[in-house]
Amino acid sequence: MYQSYLISLGDLRLTAALAGAVVVWLVAARAYRAACWWCVAYGGALGAVAASKILYLGWGLQIAAVQFKAASGHAAGTAAVLPIVLYLLAMPIVRSKANFALAAGWMISAAVAFALVAHDEHSSSEALAGWCLGMLASAVSWSRMRRKLILPSRGGVGAALAMMTVIASGMQVVPVGPLMSKTALALSGEHRTHAWNDC
Repeated sequence: MYQSYLISLGDLRLTAALAGAVVVWLVAARAYRAACWWCVAYGGALGAVAASKILYLGWGLQIAAVQFKAASGHAAGTAAVLPIVLYLLAMPIVRSKANFALAAGWMISAAVAFALVAHDEHSSSEALAGWCLGMLASAVSWSRMRRKLILPSRGGVGAALAMMTVIASGMQVVPVGPLMSKTALALSGEHRTHAWNDC
C-alpha cells in the first residue's frame, strides 16, 4: 500500500506544480540566477524523459538487453523536485540542516524509483535512468543556491502556493500521454505508436 503512495509522489501534476512553485519562490527571494538555473535543469531533465518516450513511441528505439524503453518520468520528477522543495523549506528554519533536507529528498525519490520497479511500472534501468536525470537536475540547481540565503516574503510564499494551484489545476486537463503519442507519430510518419505498458 505504501508503495502506491510513493509512486503517486511522482505524478506529473504534483511535480510540475511544485516545480512552478519553486520558480516563484526563488524569484520572490530575488534569487534570479538560481531561478534560471532551476528552469534549465528541470526543463532539461523532463525534456530528456519526453525525448526518450517519443523515440520509443515513434521508432521503437530501446535497449532490449537491459529492458530499457524510456526513462521514468515519475522517478525523474521526484528526484528533481523533492530535494529542492525540502531544501528551500528547511532553509528559513535551520539553514545548517538544509543539506540534510536535500539528502532526504534524494532518499525519498530513490524509494519512489524502487516502488516503480516493485510494482512493475518500470524496469530497473528505466527507473534508474529517470532518477539519475532528476538527481542531476536537483544537484545542479542546489549548487547555484547553496551560497545564498533564500528567504521569500510572505507574499512570495503566497504567490508560490498560487502558482502551484494553477499548474496542478491546469495539468488535470492537459493530455500529456496523447500529446507525446501524436508528436511521435507526426515525427516518425508511422500510423501507430509502438506499444508499452507504462512509461
